[in-house]
Amino acid sequence: MAYRILFISGGTGGHVYPIVPIIKSVQNLAQQSGKPTEIEIMGEGSLLLQTASDLSLPLRKVLNVKLPRYPSPLVLINIFKLPVVFFQSLYHIWNFMPDLVFVKGSGSSLVAGLAAKLLFVPLIIHESDAIPAITNRILGKFAVKILTSFEESKKYFRTDKVIITGHPIRLEILDARKADGLIAFGFNEQKPVVLIIGGSQGASSLNKILFDSLIQLVDEFQIIHQSGEAGYKTIGESIERLKKEGEQSYGKLIAENYKLKPFLNVSEMAQSYAASDVIVSRAGAGSIFEIAALGKPVVIIPLPNSGSDHQIANAQEIAKFGAILIEQENLTPHILIQEIKEAYQKREEISVKIKEFTRLNAADLIAKEMLS
Repeated sequence: MAYRILFISGGTGGHVYPIVPIIKSVQNLAQQSGKPTEIEIMGEGSLLLQTASDLSLPLRKVLNVKLPRYPSPLVLINIFKLPVVFFQSLYHIWNFMPDLVFVKGSGSSLVAGLAAKLLFVPLIIHESDAIPAITNRILGKFAVKILTSFEESKKYFRTDKVIITGHPIRLEILDARKADGLIAFGFNEQKPVVLIIGGSQGASSLNKILFDSLIQLVDEFQIIHQSGEAGYKTIGESIERLKKEGEQSYGKLIAENYKLKPFLNVSEMAQSYAASDVIVSRAGAGSIFEIAALGKPVVIIPLPNSGSDHQIANAQEIAKFGAILIEQENLTPHILIQEIKEAYQKREEISVKIKEFTRLNAADLIAKEMLS
């Protein structure tokens, strides 16, 4: 009889991307051991739907519930959604009757995890961030195992349940070559490349500070900028006006040395990572562990007021391994440019140290715990 595993995930990249290498590791390890497995995914969102399709796995849909961090009309809307999600989860879990449920974040995942516990299905959770969000703090009380990316998060849970595995990364992003990345973005080898990413949702404040720094940056660097879907149109229009204003001088430099993308899929992300000499990023766990695995010098600008200030805590952890940390309240064009230059100058030193931050076998470690 097959060993049944249900993966419950939120719909954002921070939740979805890590479960892909875990699922692949579970399938590989199970095949090697001759242990048949049956895997399904539960959650909501276009990214999760596409992921399930790519993996040829069934997706059981539930309503999406967000738990606002501040007083908002959304609180009432989501409160009314909770019972619906609970009964949807009970139905799906009862129908599939898994041997194990693995939970990766989000408000819907909290309710679904509690439904699994009510049906006496063993629960394993993974915490990506140095400071756990409310979902995992609650589910940690019921989980049989709590897997974490950081040593720092151990103190928020019952320590006898905690296993530090690191954060699973998309191994495909390690495969691209620098030459191919430069060709993909129409760049050359004469100038170093800076990749600026704000997470899968982008970051409006990073977009603004980059815009204010762009004329100086393109004089020395080639720029790949992932703006996020929400900011793509606004920043694109601003850049076009800037090029027009400087068409007799800096406009040509911007046109030749700046590439704007709303979103980078896995292939594009691999190429942009490969092309880059320095990366500027928020402090989402997925991003910083991928950057560390590649040994790239990075300037980290954590999102202020993130849930439980987890991005600041994440940034402080990777800063111990050579990342340059700038808090957003201190960010100016002058400081951003200065720190990018420093990261580039110290790139060899930072590269060696930052690789020690990540664990390339995190997905395999998690898979072993799930199959044990």
